[in-house]
Amino acid sequence: MNYLFYPQVILTLWGPLIVWVLARLTYSWRQTLATKYGFWLSMGLLLLPSFMWWVPYMPNFPLRDVLPYRVPIAWGVYNGSAEFSPLESLLLTIPAALAFMSMGFAALYGIFEEISVRWKVHRIPKVLLEGIYVLELPSEVAFTVGILKPRIYISRQQWEGPNCATILAHERAHVRQRHGLWLALARWSARSLWLWPTSHTLLREIKTWAELVADEYALHLVGKPALARALKTVVVQHSTQPILNFASSSMLTRRVQQLIHPGKVLTWKANAVLILVFLCLIVLI
Repeated sequence: MNYLFYPQVILTLWGPLIVWVLARLTYSWRQTLATKYGFWLSMGLLLLPSFMWWVPYMPNFPLRDVLPYRVPIAWGVYNGSAEFSPLESLLLTIPAALAFMSMGFAALYGIFEEISVRWKVHRIPKVLLEGIYVLELPSEVAFTVGILKPRIYISRQQWEGPNCATILAHERAHVRQRHGLWLALARWSARSLWLWPTSHTLLREIKTWAELVADEYALHLVGKPALARALKTVVVQHSTQPILNFASSSMLTRRVQQLIHPGKVLTWKANAVLILVFLCLIVLI
C-alpha cells in the first residue's frame, strides 16, 4: 500500500482531491467576495493541481526527509523505485505519463481552438474604427478575442446603439485584465484534469468571475445607471432569443446581483494568508 503515497499517485489523485475538497468547502464563501478576489481564488484552485507538477527540482530540500510521504515528481519521483517490482513500477509510471499526456493534448487543443476562433472571426466582414473592429452582422454581439494581443469586436448594431460606451468599457476590461490569457490557462488546466468534474465547475466559475470583473470596471467608467441599462437590454434579449457569446441565465443573474450587492473586500492579512497557503500547497503536495 506504500505506492498510494508515492509522488505519482499524490499528484494525480490526492492533490486534485484536496483541491476538490477545498473548492467545495469554500464555494459559498467565495460567492460573497468582491469580484477580483473571487476570480483569483477560483483561478488558483483550478491551476493548483497542474502547477504542482512544475515545482523546480530541489534534491537537497530539507523537507524531503522530514515529510511523512514521498515528495512530488520535481523532487525526485523515481527515487526508491527499485524497491518495487517491474509491474508496480509500471503502475506508478502510468499516472504520471497520463498526466503529462493530458497536459500536452490540452495545450495542443487550446492552440487549435484559438486558431479556429481567429479564422472564423477573420472571415466576418468588418471595419476598423477607433481601434475597434466593427462587424457587419445582423445580430448584436460584442466580444474580445486573443491571448497575447487581444482585440475587441462589436457588431454594427451595438456600435451605433445607446449602450456602446458601456459595452466597450466592459470589453476593454477584458483586455486590461488579460482575461484571454488567464482563461486560456484555465481551460488548459480543466482539460488536463478531465477526470475531475470539479475542474469544469471551477472553469465555469472563472468565466463568470471574469464577466463580473469587467462589469465592475465598466461601472467605474460609465456609472451604475448606464451599466444597469445595458444589463437590462441583455436580459431582455436573452429571454427572447439565444445570444452569441453571452453566458447562461445563471451568469446574467450573478451580474445583476453583483450590481446590487457588491462583494466583500479582503484585508491585506487575509490576502497574505491565502497566498501563503497556495504556495505551501503547490510546493508540499
